[in-house]
Amino acid sequence: MVTLGGSSSYAYGINNNGQVVGYSYTPYYGLYHTFLYSGGAMTDLGPPYDYSEALGINNNGQVVGYCLTTTGYYDGFLWSGSEFVDLNTFILNNSTWDFEEATAINDNGQIVGYGINTSGQTHALLLTPIPEPLPWALLALGSLVFMLRKRH
Repeated sequence: MVTLGGSSSYAYGINNNGQVVGYSYTPYYGLYHTFLYSGGAMTDLGPPYDYSEALGINNNGQVVGYCLTTTGYYDGFLWSGSEFVDLNTFILNNSTWDFEEATAINDNGQIVGYGINTSGQTHALLLTPIPEPLPWALLALGSLVFMLRKRH
């Protein structure tokens, strides 16, 4: 049995490279963290929160899931090799949606999951990376910036 030092672990996603994601209890009572199992070893991806679960991984090694924040709310996340990003930072500022749980990500970076709006309705959500129009100066540098657009 492989864990992060706790009593159990649960796997939810696998990619074509044999990498597995899920969550595992830690040695600290009741705390569980996101893990990545790759190359015969389990790594604690542990975001800055004590409770997190990974639910999906694509062939690029990008991981999605959710965590319980210090404010008591759930937030969907994207882990892309070194850090966690709250998916709500990708939703347009005038949106009434909160992306609570990311359940899968494909190789194009599209993320599915669900969220809740300010009226208390829960719906399936899709975040799709799209190129953002750039000022001429950035185009001259050959840079490309992406943002995720919410579709529902």
